[in-house]
Amino acid sequence: MSYHVYNTNGFILRSAKLGEANKLVFIFTDELGMISAHAQSARKINSKLRYSLRDYSYSRFSLIRGKTSWRLTDAEEIISFSPLKSQGKTKIFAGILLLVGRFIHGEEENSELYRELKKLTVFLNEEKFTTLELQQFETLAAFKILSALGYIGENPSLSVFTHAEISKEMMTQFVPHRREALKEINRALEESQL
Repeated sequence: MSYHVYNTNGFILRSAKLGEANKLVFIFTDELGMISAHAQSARKINSKLRYSLRDYSYSRFSLIRGKTSWRLTDAEEIISFSPLKSQGKTKIFAGILLLVGRFIHGEEENSELYRELKKLTVFLNEEKFTTLELQQFETLAAFKILSALGYIGENPSLSVFTHAEISKEMMTQFVPHRREALKEINRALEESQL
C-alpha cells in the first residue's frame, strides 16, 4: 500500500516525548492547520530528525497521513532562534508561538494567520533590535496575531497596524499606540477565556 507524502512548511508549537525514543510534534501549517505528528525514533542520537524538530522553529516537513494520525518522515529546519545568539528573540518567538497554540485547535486551515506569522518570523529573524524595539515588536506581533484570529475589533486608531506590512518604520509609528494596543490585547485574552 502506498501513501501520499505531504510536503509543507510549518511552525513547531510544542512537542512531547513518546515512549523511549519517539516524539509527538504539534505543527501549525498553512494548508493543514494544526496537526500532531508522530516522529519515530526522533530522540535517538543517530536520528536524522533529532535536530530538525526543535520546539519554536519554522521548518519544512514531509508527512504521511495514517488511519488515525500523521507520521513525520522528514524535516528540515528553516528558522530557529538560538538562545546563544539572541535570548531576547528566542523568548519573544516562543511567546508568539505559545499564543498561537492557545487559540488554534484541530486541522482547520487559517491561511491569514499563517501568512502573518511567517512575515513576523522572517522580520524577527532578519532585523536587529534594541531591547526596547523587541518589546514593541512583541506587542505588535500579539496584536497582529489576535487580529488575524478575529479577536481584535475595529479600532480606528489601530486598524492601520492590523493590515500593514511589518517594518521598522511601522514599529516607530506604533510606539504612541502601544498602550492602547495592550488594552485591546488584554481585552481579547480575557474575553476568549483561554
